[in-house]
Amino acid sequence: MKTLTKTIKVMGIGGAGINVLNSLNLTSASNIGYLAIDTSKPLGRSRMNRKIQIGVTGTDGNPTVGQVMAEQSKELIDALQNVSDIVLFCGTGGGCGSGVSPVVAKLAKQMGIKVYAVVTFPFQHEGPVRFLQATQAVAKLQEYADSVKVILNESINLKIKDDLTTPLTTAFGLIDKEMQLEIDSLIEFVSNNA
Repeated sequence: MKTLTKTIKVMGIGGAGINVLNSLNLTSASNIGYLAIDTSKPLGRSRMNRKIQIGVTGTDGNPTVGQVMAEQSKELIDALQNVSDIVLFCGTGGGCGSGVSPVVAKLAKQMGIKVYAVVTFPFQHEGPVRFLQATQAVAKLQEYADSVKVILNESINLKIKDDLTTPLTTAFGLIDKEMQLEIDSLIEFVSNNA
């Protein structure tokens, strides 16, 4: 009896997703591919061989613009060919993560691909617009993904114990580390469950 090998695509979407993708311990397993997706400059920071830039102008924080760019991208469909599972991650609240990731999840679901998402949720002080955009993006992802893990940026206060002297880069590094652990766990779970 032949054992089917899963083909997993790990996708970092938008600035936050690309930051985490760059910091992952990449496996050399032949059945796992990595992909950076963005609508603007952060794509240039990606150390991934495979990158997709959708659109040319960025989203200016508008998820509808990101959604339209993603829906018009033939490259996204091509990137999902011959894939059994995707693990996608992004920050929600802005234009790329909130607009593009639900489109990727919907396309994947339509193609019979299992979708696992890990997303961050904005700080309360980022305002009601970003909070609403994040809430809507998570709801859309939950509609299409098999699993959605939400990491609240507010949880950073527990990690630094309200130490106001902690540099912002250190604080965000803690959130990135939490995302990395979730993603590593998902990749291991998907790889080991046929």
